[in-house]
Amino acid sequence: MDINIKVTHTLDADTLAAIKSIFSHENTAPVAEAKNGKVKEQAKRVAEEVKQEEKTTGTDAAATVKKTIVDVRAAVQKKSQAGKKEQVKSLLAEFGTDKVTNLAADQYEDFYAKVEAL
Repeated sequence: MDINIKVTHTLDADTLAAIKSIFSHENTAPVAEAKNGKVKEQAKRVAEEVKQEEKTTGTDAAATVKKTIVDVRAAVQKKSQAGKKEQVKSLLAEFGTDKVTNLAADQYEDFYAKVEAL
């Protein structure tokens, strides 16, 4: 069973490691034995908040997260490496720019979808 959760929340390294540990199949990360279980408890709380949000809204929380410049750049890099560099350049021109970093934040979703469709 695969669970994909995307949370836009700033976490410290210990908490992030604990969340990964909780959802890993092996669950053997050293952080699982963290300071009196405090980190593990926090990770479980965050996971429960995400589950509650999904129940409340009736949607997958990951599906409602907006795309960021990081997401867009990763998609462009993936397509460029797959030999679609010219199509990506053409798509950028459609959006009125020649660089991903010049895209407006409100263009990320549409641009990302079109890049993924290439």
